[in-house]
Amino acid sequence: MNKVFSRVSAVICTLALALSLVACTENADASATATNPDYTTLTTKIYDYQNSFGDFMNDESNNVYFKTSEGSTPGGNYCTASFLESEDGAFKKCSLEVTRDDVVECDEYFLVDESTVFIARAPISGNDSVYIEKYVIISGTLYQINDELQTVEPVSRPDALDLYLSFSELKSLYGNFDE
Repeated sequence: MNKVFSRVSAVICTLALALSLVACTENADASATATNPDYTTLTTKIYDYQNSFGDFMNDESNNVYFKTSEGSTPGGNYCTASFLESEDGAFKKCSLEVTRDDVVECDEYFLVDESTVFIARAPISGNDSVYIEKYVIISGTLYQINDELQTVEPVSRPDALDLYLSFSELKSLYGNFDE
């Protein structure tokens, strides 16, 4: 039952994320200063990536590596992880189911390119509120994407968000297929 719930929640998060448009750059350093990225440029880049990812996932002839495991978030919260990687390495995704304050959330990380990681957080259960929080890390700065205002604003305390800020860290923790 837990596996079914995990798969269903991962599908729901993926579908919700397919509608969202955000990018993140690998290896964030929140103290760096930079000009805020252009909202339209970022959302277009992510939209194009998500369409390619969706096409890839719909093509049943593609080979993927898939691994599930358990671990903890940077904030020490228990999580279950699902790591997916295409055989050619073009598509990499890590989904974490995390319970925070009696709410189960899905944090999804997509490696868009060598310097861009898309991160989105959505609730799976716990309360009636529905939200998707979106982030982007560019030139070492973590930003939050606000679709309503169409802005990209720096996050002053990324450590408070309980997010991984490097896809390479996720890969080493949850996507080591040699184990």
